[in-house]
Amino acid sequence: MEYRKDIDGLRAVAVIPVILYHSGSEFFIGGYLGVDIFFVISGFLITSILAHDLSHNKYSIMRFYERRARRILPALFSVLFVTTVIAYFMLGPEELKSYSQSLVSVNGFASNIYFYLTSGYFATASEELPLLHTWSLAVEEQFYVIFPILMSILWFSRKSLLSTLFILSGASFITCLILIDSDPSANFYLLPSRAWELFVGAIVALNYQTLAAVKSNTRQILSALGIFLLIFSLTVLNKNLAHPGFPTLLPVIGTLLIIAFAKNTFTAQILSIRPLVFIGLISYSLYLWHQPIFAILRIKSLDSPSDLAFLLAITLSLIAAWLSYRIIESPFRQKDFLNQKQIFTLSVIGLLFFITIGILGHLYKGWPQRFQVDFDFSSIDFSPERYSCHANFGVGPPPANPCIFNAKLTKNNWAVLGDSHGVELSYALGKQLREKTAVQQLTYSGCPPAIEFETPVKGCHEWMVKALEYLVENSQVTHVLLAFRHTTYISKPHGELNRPRKVLSQKEEASKEELHALYWQSFELIIKKLKDSGKQITVLFPTPEPIADIKKLTTPNTIFNVTLNQSLLNRPKGQFDNFASYANDNLERLVKKYAISSLKPAVQLCDDSYCHSVINGKAVYFDNNHLSNFGASLVLEQISQ
Repeated sequence: MEYRKDIDGLRAVAVIPVILYHSGSEFFIGGYLGVDIFFVISGFLITSILAHDLSHNKYSIMRFYERRARRILPALFSVLFVTTVIAYFMLGPEELKSYSQSLVSVNGFASNIYFYLTSGYFATASEELPLLHTWSLAVEEQFYVIFPILMSILWFSRKSLLSTLFILSGASFITCLILIDSDPSANFYLLPSRAWELFVGAIVALNYQTLAAVKSNTRQILSALGIFLLIFSLTVLNKNLAHPGFPTLLPVIGTLLIIAFAKNTFTAQILSIRPLVFIGLISYSLYLWHQPIFAILRIKSLDSPSDLAFLLAITLSLIAAWLSYRIIESPFRQKDFLNQKQIFTLSVIGLLFFITIGILGHLYKGWPQRFQVDFDFSSIDFSPERYSCHANFGVGPPPANPCIFNAKLTKNNWAVLGDSHGVELSYALGKQLREKTAVQQLTYSGCPPAIEFETPVKGCHEWMVKALEYLVENSQVTHVLLAFRHTTYISKPHGELNRPRKVLSQKEEASKEELHALYWQSFELIIKKLKDSGKQITVLFPTPEPIADIKKLTTPNTIFNVTLNQSLLNRPKGQFDNFASYANDNLERLVKKYAISSLKPAVQLCDDSYCHSVINGKAVYFDNNHLSNFGASLVLEQISQ
């Protein structure tokens, strides 16, 4: 197959925006689309190789997988080895357990499925997952299992092969459009909604000779259009657009035009300049190295890392990628460097080695004993029913059929109505009242008390209206705990009203004060309707929140540290009081007006000077704002009293 420098340059155009996007740079706001460029390139190159072998009667599925193993595994294994060693010394138990699970999935060629299954509202922030980027490798690896066999079967008829690829590509794109609303996470991670991008590259490869024979002037124009589409996509499109979806057509078509028409054009000359070709040559290793480096930097930083820190991280990624390319990638690609049997043997040993390490990391729960500190890492936990009992963006239990703890007890039920801050309270309340009454959980992620206004959160307003109707009409429910994180929806931390337009998506012409009034009017209506229906109401006041994720605050920088930084674990109470004062004032007003009860987390979690993230060696939170099961049980002591 003929080598084209411009395709290596195109790889650079794909990987540079990805790296900068993951570093938080605002220049390439569509940098995530670099992966889509890679998919098209991969489809083209793999099909070109297979077509060459089939047309020369050299096709061998074992030879194909040997080439893939030489290309992918040695560099991947080197990154996994270094990252695993660093993870053992630096990551907390929960992070190491999660990393270990992802390690198994990477070596099972299923990391895209793993990250799909573990993604969600409560999942670890994606930018802090060292192996998250391997989802795209898994998509390609799964494609490699199916496509060579399909192509060899249909090679007898070019027409049949192309027709099949067009049909499969169309079916994949339709699947993508369907999943945009029904399951956006599946749409992003899984092969059925991504395969069309690889098929586009395959179709170009099978028609390459015809396309390359187009007149020079036409190729100049079309390839230049391709560059324009890529620049537009990478600098204008943003992550708020449905992806993959119709917007993804722009970078895919742009890549198609360059691959098909750029040869011997001005576009090819631009893409063939030495710096771009160099980055393109090391692009695979660069892609592999950058995410673990960025993720560990973020995990060990309480705040977002500085621009200088990311500049150093990018430099380190480039150095590691160059060394990896020279010392590992290049030798293993040579046919005379180890024979096929040796390559397969080493590949199997490597895969089994990392799978074993990953299984041990999972079974031993991230080896918490590595850190000799007076803290119970297992207390960083959450409701075991948080996914099954909690609604999230239209998915989850409907209000008319909520989860019920202690369901056999039917009299004087409690119910918790709120957002995700009611999840652990529901579970803990169910345990506290397990001998007395049932507890019903009605919670919806990121959903404010949106009765009288719409909100950008999908399905929130409709869900909240139905939940209120359900509680009002349910005679078994006699007590209702209203648990909303008011301070994140609408607050006044610095003397200036803020954020209401992010919560209220109507009446945009209204002033901030009017929007605030509408928010509290809606919350008051909930109280009034529940009160009129005979319910006893308890209102949750703002919860003190730690200065960063509790896992960061309770994990020393390395296993060689033996103390926790108490100044990070204890937040000044005056700081919290100032932040929560606006919400507290409005809640106090409603408590007095309707003669209802209040639940004030600060009573249990703060003393006169500080609000504590760790009490008696146990975590009060499981992330940077949600109470842990232990924290929820502490707060609920007021109810039992």
